[in-house]
Amino acid sequence: MTIKKWLKDGEPEIIAKHFSRVLFKQWFINPYTNERVDFSQFGTLKNQWPTITMAVTDKLEVIAIRQFRHGANEITLEIPGGNPDPKFEDNSPSGVGRRELGEETGYTPREVIQLAPQAFFDPSSYTVGYYPCVALGCYPTPEKKENNLSEQTEVVLIPLEEYLTLMFDGEIPDSKTGHLLVMSLAYILGTDAGTLARKILT
Repeated sequence: MTIKKWLKDGEPEIIAKHFSRVLFKQWFINPYTNERVDFSQFGTLKNQWPTITMAVTDKLEVIAIRQFRHGANEITLEIPGGNPDPKFEDNSPSGVGRRELGEETGYTPREVIQLAPQAFFDPSSYTVGYYPCVALGCYPTPEKKENNLSEQTEVVLIPLEEYLTLMFDGEIPDSKTGHLLVMSLAYILGTDAGTLARKILT
């Protein structure tokens, strides 16, 4: 059977909203039955897509962030990320990644590379995705780190081998972090995706 795209029918209807997040209902037309079907979806009022960045130093240390996450109700180990901000001139994915890395960790990258046009947190129900980036050659610039009492974080430098072990052992449950780690490895190791894939499989 050929997979067909479901077309939206009408504008989304907001069910609930709080701060910048929104729960809404969107109608679709089922292309196989021509029925009108509604789905509950999550999004944001401004529809801003954040940049999430896998950042490493020249010593191949991953710059990670430990923080409390209310959804998971636990302290997690993640990577830097943030949204565009109209008060800044450069709101490209790489520009946002560079700025948020400095604000959240106090590190500045030599280079930021966008790994793909887009990625999704949850393509079944969350309409907002993110821009995946890798930041290379990161060096400390502690004066850039912001102190936000509502979002306290601990910056942790983890050697790449140890970080990979943590990921493969299931010690880092954040799915976007795992996705970005895999996408970033070719750039971090200075090779191409095909060569890296063959090395893993042989």
